[in-house]
Amino acid sequence: MSLCTTRGVLSCGYNSTRQTGTRDTTSNVDSFLLVEHNDVPLEKIVLVTCGEYFSTFLTEDHLVYSCGQNHHGQCGVGNDAQVVSVPTLVEALKGLIVTNISCGYYHTIYLLENGQAWTVGCANDGRLGLGPSIRNDLLSPQHIPPQTFNFEDITKVACGGTYTIFLTSMLLIN
Repeated sequence: MSLCTTRGVLSCGYNSTRQTGTRDTTSNVDSFLLVEHNDVPLEKIVLVTCGEYFSTFLTEDHLVYSCGQNHHGQCGVGNDAQVVSVPTLVEALKGLIVTNISCGYYHTIYLLENGQAWTVGCANDGRLGLGPSIRNDLLSPQHIPPQTFNFEDITKVACGGTYTIFLTSMLLIN
């Protein structure tokens, strides 16, 4: 994916689950196409992130949209539809000030302006950061409580395929 300053977002590549966000329904988008959807303010997109077969888009108004494969709920749209075929608003984050997003293979982490992190998707291997009691996939984003791993005020987030890393400004030491 590429972020353009005047036209919007361009995308190309493998598209089996509509992860490119384009109107092209073929499995391969061979040249860059404009990501288009009537409900997405493309001119306001400031960040694009890609997971394994899914994509997320963040607008300057802090709205999050997602499309592509969703079999673990990683798109965060609140249902277990196998494919989210067009960029769709992540309603659970509406009203929150999302500033950064990172995607793993089948999970997504959203960083908020206030240092909170929210997570959604595949719960395998502890990648969501919600502790050992959470083993079911999350279909809607959920707040990661600071006491879960003794941190607060997250400043950066990065996801690998099956793990998550936070940079914090403060560790809570007991």
